[in-house]
Amino acid sequence: MYFSLMDRGLLISVVIATPSTSIGARKMSEVTEKPNVLASEKIGESSIPNSDLSIVSLLNGKDLEREIGPYIDRLSSERESWEASEFATSNDRLYGLLMTCYSLNNTMVGSDTTAKMLRKGLAAHIEQKRYTFTDSTPLMTKIVRCVFGVDRRRVNVYASALRIAKEQKIGAVELPRWLKAQGGVEEVKRAPNAAKKAKTLQERVKEGSFILAEPSLGKVHTDALNAQFSTENLSEGVVLLATRDDDGGFSIRRLIQTDSVVKAAIAACAQLNASDKKRKELEAEAAALDKARMQALQNLKVA
Repeated sequence: MYFSLMDRGLLISVVIATPSTSIGARKMSEVTEKPNVLASEKIGESSIPNSDLSIVSLLNGKDLEREIGPYIDRLSSERESWEASEFATSNDRLYGLLMTCYSLNNTMVGSDTTAKMLRKGLAAHIEQKRYTFTDSTPLMTKIVRCVFGVDRRRVNVYASALRIAKEQKIGAVELPRWLKAQGGVEEVKRAPNAAKKAKTLQERVKEGSFILAEPSLGKVHTDALNAQFSTENLSEGVVLLATRDDDGGFSIRRLIQTDSVVKAAIAACAQLNASDKKRKELEAEAAALDKARMQALQNLKVA
């Protein structure tokens, strides 16, 4: 069975071109485009893969958690084949592989069972390969590294291009054409004003000051706390350092009025607020992807 699902960047089938020429001495990350080399404006004709590499073949499996690792290994082998046979003349196969990575990332985003099993299986595969990532490493980067190896610069270029494509809401099926229009993955860069200038502490304190007007979470009044409070300190607000007790209560260990500490706490509230907004946006996007995926599968069943 061969079919594709497309919605908000979700592609369920990918095709890769067949090998044709020998390796050349061009740069590893991408080669210069040549006219009339597997050139076709029809979606898919420029990157037709073995059907075993389509995401459909993966999602039709019975144990996604176990099968994601071998699937990524096959993608990595396809990448090695591309480097050895077509590297000198065509980027089409590279774009097909990147399109698969892009689609795989989109399929893993969400709270449905499929996405959870794929993420769990990817984590096991990463542990087996002994790759190391930080907690902040994007999912896209993890997938790209598993497929393209450990060359950090190369992985960074590919993963960055795919993340920018996602930010610009490029559909997976449109990715190869979009990369060509940008001049290739090396040329995909964020707009000059995309990188935000780091905010000063004063700016962050101003943004976080909303917390001082938030509803009270509870009140406490003790002589010990009043004894630590200095009326000579001009800082707006204080920091109460507390620990949580076994009975669910909180024990206040110290009242802090140091200006730098108070400002740092207020500034942190601005960051937490921004993170909360981002989390809600991601949850909304994941819910939309879940809905689109379920609708697409339902449409296939009806068909």
